[in-house]
Amino acid sequence: MAVLTFHRTYDGTRSLKRKARTGLSGIVGSDNMKPINPRGIRLTLLLINIFIVSAIQLNSQTSSDSNELAIAEYKTLPILIEGINDNNAAHLTKESVQTRVELRLRSAGLKPVAASSTPIPARTLYVNVNIVGAGFDVDVKFYRYAFWIVAGDKSGSGMVSTWDTGTTGTHGNNETFILGVVERQMDIFLNAYLKANQDDK
Repeated sequence: MAVLTFHRTYDGTRSLKRKARTGLSGIVGSDNMKPINPRGIRLTLLLINIFIVSAIQLNSQTSSDSNELAIAEYKTLPILIEGINDNNAAHLTKESVQTRVELRLRSAGLKPVAASSTPIPARTLYVNVNIVGAGFDVDVKFYRYAFWIVAGDKSGSGMVSTWDTGTTGTHGNNETFILGVVERQMDIFLNAYLKANQDDK
């Protein structure tokens, strides 16, 4: 079975709502309808294809600003894996996702630890994989602890997401395919994370 994926990447300085929609309207016939121009149809389909490709490329852009990932003691990284529902069509397990994530981190010289092992982690790598029927969604997010002033003497604190990359598509009941997607999203994260914390240091 064929599989499809659509990639999206953003950082904390960009909007999450960049979307492009395309579609073909239905044609309603009538006795006085003018003959259809095949050349016009081909031109319309070509323009639609160009628009779709442009939309996908737009959602694949990554900002060069990596300040959202720069942090002290970056080599130890708490991780949290969520979202894998039991009895999914691809037979994917949380353990298999966690193994791939930890191996990717260790291969980059980082030390993964459970987010629950630290009371208030300064940062957390969050990986979420959702499977619904034939579709799936992979999100890799970087959270860091933040403190903010609301007004006057009012303030707040907590974990906020400052960087995100993800993919949506169909899996063809293939666990290996989804794990490969998780690895590719991890590579995108690691490239940005290591650049932010190793360059010029």
